[in-house]
Amino acid sequence: MIRLLSIEFRKIMPYRMFWVMAGMYLLSMAFIFYGFPSLIDYFSMRSDAPEVKLIKNFLYNFPDIWQNLAWIAGLRYFIKVLLGMIMVVLITNEYTYTTIRHNIINGLSRTDFLLGKIYLILFISLVSTLLILVSGLILGLSFSSVTTLQAMSGKLIFLLGYFIEVATYLLFALMLGLLVKRTGLAIIFLFISFSPYRKFRLALEHEDFGRAGAKLGLIRTLILVNLLLGITAALAGSAGRFAVAVVP
Repeated sequence: MIRLLSIEFRKIMPYRMFWVMAGMYLLSMAFIFYGFPSLIDYFSMRSDAPEVKLIKNFLYNFPDIWQNLAWIAGLRYFIKVLLGMIMVVLITNEYTYTTIRHNIINGLSRTDFLLGKIYLILFISLVSTLLILVSGLILGLSFSSVTTLQAMSGKLIFLLGYFIEVATYLLFALMLGLLVKRTGLAIIFLFISFSPYRKFRLALEHEDFGRAGAKLGLIRTLILVNLLLGITAALAGSAGRFAVAVVP
């Protein structure tokens, strides 16, 4: 396990895009978790409604803080999607830069390659869960009206649920990357599976065929755009090779 993780880390360390996307993920979590109390204070100063002042006590009060932070971090259209994009990019780059071929030539089996990615997923999920744990402790100790050990340890099971949710989501992104092998198309499929397709399926279940047709049209448009971009890139690459070939 340690050997496979070290191989994955050696691939990631010089990859600038990974660190940019990881930084965006950390900044997004910090802005939401730590900036939201100031936003609540701002609205409470400009509003006479007592409910606004109670929002912060409700969100950051032990033990409910674990449930609230896990729910915010697990939103499929928000912070979590950055982790899915990171995993898709890491997998598809293995095929784009043929590093998977070099690893297998150097003695790494296909099973070891897959296990290395799974271990990396578990590591990323663990780090994300620990970030929520640390943020929850800091915010809870700062704003919670109850700071007993029993209250602080209550509902920690939601962090385990968040860990399982993120790991499952990243495994799905891993599957997309392995099947599609193209970064842009895999990211589009990742978006489609958790937004338009889900709404399309719900609309069919409720027999809302008009809404289902609109979502199906969006899915077709996204796939068509990716197809046109792929054709354009292929033509540009072919034209470049042709130009080099005809130059004396």
